[in-house]
Amino acid sequence: MNRLRDKVAVITGGNSGIGLGIAEALKNEGAKGVIVGRNQKTLDRAVAQLGDNFIAVNADVTRVADLERVFKETAERFGKVDVVVANAGAGTIGTVASIGEADYDRTMNLNLKSVYFTVHAALPYMNDGSSVILIGSNAAHRAYPNFTLYGAAKAAVIFFAKGFSSDLLGRKIRVNVITPGTTDTPAFEKFVPAEQVEGVKKTLRR
Repeated sequence: MNRLRDKVAVITGGNSGIGLGIAEALKNEGAKGVIVGRNQKTLDRAVAQLGDNFIAVNADVTRVADLERVFKETAERFGKVDVVVANAGAGTIGTVASIGEADYDRTMNLNLKSVYFTVHAALPYMNDGSSVILIGSNAAHRAYPNFTLYGAAKAAVIFFAKGFSSDLLGRKIRVNVITPGTTDTPAFEKFVPAEQVEGVKKTLRR
C-alpha cells in the first residue's frame, strides 16, 4: 500500500468529513503533507489521527493570501507538491426567493472561488506530472430542493476540471473531479438549521 510513497499532498477541508477521509486514504498509500481548515480544534484532532507525516495549517480558503501561505508553508516543510485536493465547501439551504446577495457571495466564495484559487496558488509549487482532484457533488446533476445555488457552484467545479485539464496539459498535470453522493458529515450541523437537519437528510436520500 505504497503507491504514493513520499508524495506530498495538500487537502483543503481535510480536518473533517470527506476531506479527512481523503487524507487518511492518501496517508495509507504512503503520502505525506498538509490538511487545511479553519477550526483549530478539529485540525488538531485530525492531524493527531493522521500521524507524524501530516501537519495542519489554519487558513480560510476564500482568502487568496491564506491559500498562498498554505502552499508556501507546504513547500518549505515538504518540498514540491504532487497532489492537490480541493475539497473545502458546504451546502447552502435556500431558494432563489430566499437567498440574497450576502449568502450568494458566501456560497460562491466557499464552493467556487476557493477551488479556482486553490489550484491557482498551488501551481508554482507543484511538480510537473502531478495531480489535482476537485470535489464536486451529485447536486450538480440533480436539482435538490433548496440546493440550487450549491448545485450551480458544483456544476461549475465540474467544468473547472475540464478547463484546468486543458490549461495544464503542457505540464502534464492531471485534473479530475469526483462527484460524491449525499454523505452524512459534520457540515450538516454547520450549515443546516438544527430543526431542518433530519428533513434535509430525508430529502437527499430520495
